[in-house]
Amino acid sequence: MLEACPGAYFWLGTDGETPSKPLHNASYDFNDALIGPGVAMWVGLVEKQLPAA
Repeated sequence: MLEACPGAYFWLGTDGETPSKPLHNASYDFNDALIGPGVAMWVGLVEKQLPAA
């Protein structure tokens, strides 16, 4: 997809070493402790890219 349209991917909470199930697998175990840091990352991105009203 990134070859057709510029963009970026990020994997919040994945270290690339610990085995895990794919995201849309019924056995995927989401770490709820990552919700806060994930929201903070998106808020920071929006605040940086959009001017204050």
